[in-house]
Amino acid sequence: MTHSLKYIFVIMLVLSTITSCTLAGLDLQQDVTYVHQPLNPKMNKTVLEFIRSRPDLFTSMNEAIVYSGLDTLYEKEGNTYILMTDAALSNLDNATAYFKVNYFLDPINPALKVYAGSWYNYPVEQVREFLKYHVVKGTYNYKQLTATRVWANTYATPDSCKMSFVLVNDRYANMNFQSNKGYSTSLKTWTFEIILPRTAGLECTNSGAVHVLDRYILPPSKVQLAN
Repeated sequence: MTHSLKYIFVIMLVLSTITSCTLAGLDLQQDVTYVHQPLNPKMNKTVLEFIRSRPDLFTSMNEAIVYSGLDTLYEKEGNTYILMTDAALSNLDNATAYFKVNYFLDPINPALKVYAGSWYNYPVEQVREFLKYHVVKGTYNYKQLTATRVWANTYATPDSCKMSFVLVNDRYANMNFQSNKGYSTSLKTWTFEIILPRTAGLECTNSGAVHVLDRYILPPSKVQLAN
């Protein structure tokens, strides 16, 4: 077969393939103009309205707010709100969920763990302080943060109940939080766990920033703050 015949054969084969694809409903891809559309972080509702609009994520947190009577706190202007999903709070399949970690002992058989089925199983003041720790005074979003960690004041009562924010010093500049892991006897020091947000940088109509986590955060000890 000469070179000319080979070229003719190849062209016919390509045309046949194109026709077959069109007949089978597999139309050729058309060129389109790419339009860059960044994600819009604005929720166009208050933090409380946002929480109550997403029962798929925040059913447990909404119950905690109702039980603790802190509705007005989530309507305040200019705070940074750490919102915790059901996975962080009440999902007993999650070993780090609040209900899983903060269990009770059976009064008849103290060796048996009993898990809460509702926030109403806990003292109301405990729930109030827990939620107030996850509301930070002021705005802490990507524009305000750097690779230097900051400790911000929260609405929780103890002076040591501060929240940490930092942007990771790499190309992605992810936001992270520090959660107190307690005192390590082997290391002979207090330790932290790094918590990454599920979604960070949302903006509600009354908030400086909203960050959504699949974990809750434990406040630092005074020793950790001093260091």
